[in-house]
Amino acid sequence: MKNLMKLQNAFFAVILFGLTATFMACSSDDDDKTNIQVSDVIGKYSGEVTLNPFTSPRENTEGENNFSAEVTADGIKLSNLPFERILKDYINDEAVLAEILPTVEAVNYETAYTSKINEEKNGLELVIKADSPIAISYYLAEEEVAREDNTDGEGNGEEVENAPNHTLLVALEANAKGTYQDKTLNFSLIVTDVSEQEAVPATKEGTEKPQGEYIYAFSLLKK
Repeated sequence: MKNLMKLQNAFFAVILFGLTATFMACSSDDDDKTNIQVSDVIGKYSGEVTLNPFTSPRENTEGENNFSAEVTADGIKLSNLPFERILKDYINDEAVLAEILPTVEAVNYETAYTSKINEEKNGLELVIKADSPIAISYYLAEEEVAREDNTDGEGNGEEVENAPNHTLLVALEANAKGTYQDKTLNFSLIVTDVSEQEAVPATKEGTEKPQGEYIYAFSLLKK
């Protein structure tokens, strides 16, 4: 009888141990799901950016002219943003645009942000400051300069690389909302105004501000 009671006690002890271990494991899993920090968003990202209404996305792939994104403790860095649609609408002259596009410098943008844990405690809510404009810098020969004479001056026909002399400022809606969850970062930057930094018009007819709303939409995955 004593041996039977000892066996029963041992059996119940094993069951109790198993239940305790299972409870602790489940509790640990729950903790892992909710143990998110505001610093989790920091890192480099792959993914794509789309400039709407221009629908072709610019992806994060190998190459110096492709889009890339990085989030630091201080800000969000965006490199090689698409710009062609905005510039095309602003210049509104196909011949001039063909000359301008090869001279455009890489369009990069950096902005501050804040982040906090969402109510579900499974992700982050971001506010992207976007309090400065995106700058599109390019070279455009002035009206009195014959574009055909854009050579080295010695008659050998070699083109001279000209430094950008025009900058298009693309203003953005401040305090844009963003989300970070499951290593995915999503946010959009709405264009509110496009204006030229210089007072000199780009074409004889003058330029017009693009009509309609442009939106940079970002869908990024943390590496």
